[in-house]
Amino acid sequence: MQTVLSSMLLGFLLLSRVHAACPQNSVPSKMHERSQWSELTAFTVSPDAAQAFASAVDGTVMAWDTRNDKKFPVVNCDRYRGSALDFSSERKLLALGDEGGILHLIPLLPQKSPQILQQLGGGGIEQVLFGPSFGSVLAIHQHQIDLWSILTRKVIWSKRTPQELVRAAINPDGKLIAVSNGTGISLLSFATAAPVRDIDLSDMNSFVSDLAFARDGNHLVAAVGNEIKIFDVDTGRVTRTLTGHTDSVIAVTVLDDGKHAISVGEDQTLREWDLRTGTLFSTWDVTPGYVTTNGAYLINRTSHPGELSVWKIQDRKRLYVLSYRSDLDK
Repeated sequence: MQTVLSSMLLGFLLLSRVHAACPQNSVPSKMHERSQWSELTAFTVSPDAAQAFASAVDGTVMAWDTRNDKKFPVVNCDRYRGSALDFSSERKLLALGDEGGILHLIPLLPQKSPQILQQLGGGGIEQVLFGPSFGSVLAIHQHQIDLWSILTRKVIWSKRTPQELVRAAINPDGKLIAVSNGTGISLLSFATAAPVRDIDLSDMNSFVSDLAFARDGNHLVAAVGNEIKIFDVDTGRVTRTLTGHTDSVIAVTVLDDGKHAISVGEDQTLREWDLRTGTLFSTWDVTPGYVTTNGAYLINRTSHPGELSVWKIQDRKRLYVLSYRSDLDK
């Protein structure tokens, strides 16, 4: 595990790289007494939970080191209107999808400029996901899915859907994409977008709010109403149902160990599960948010629109608050 010192150093390096990657006409944000809270529209956390990135309504993209309680400088990257963020596992790129349907790739390397990828007609981007290899990134629009090549900056394939899309997940082996339209789940080929299997959930009369593949790739974990369903990928059948939430499940995260999952719900609870047995072994009353895949941290919003709280799940304690105030012209 990284020491606090090395984590702080890495945070400073990343922030200098983000600033170098921004266009020359971007405007650094300054903190002063006349600054105002700026709502954070999207945020993501690096795979090891060492860095957090967020996008604000004024177009600023921020970066923090999440292992300590000191706030680093904030940079403005050409006033991006971010609606979705993802961070590549190779620590080279930040993908930002905006409400206008444009995908921005922001290199975390010196002397590199952001790339703009645009596919007309898709509408705002709801979710972005890097592929299992470094070469591709998936953009989920309301009625369209685009798979982009990072090298060529061209669309590999594009698929329109009649239903509004909610969430997507990529199988760990990179062969399948699971897509939820709210009342059903479709499995598609990652390489070609060809249909593989549809899972009809109409008889469950519940909304599918989130998806995550199990680490073995053979099972799909879905938040369906106030339950968590585990599906066999080959047959589409439910193999286990996890019950305990008293209101709709917002999100579910399968942890890196492949044995456990953490869910957050509208009932204002975080629940920890054993996927092998379906056992609920922990419940915590807390505002829902983003759970890191190592199961160590919860990041959620506070009552202030420009703040995020970082919690240590095991200790049930808030470590610190990541905050942003904007002085840019609205």
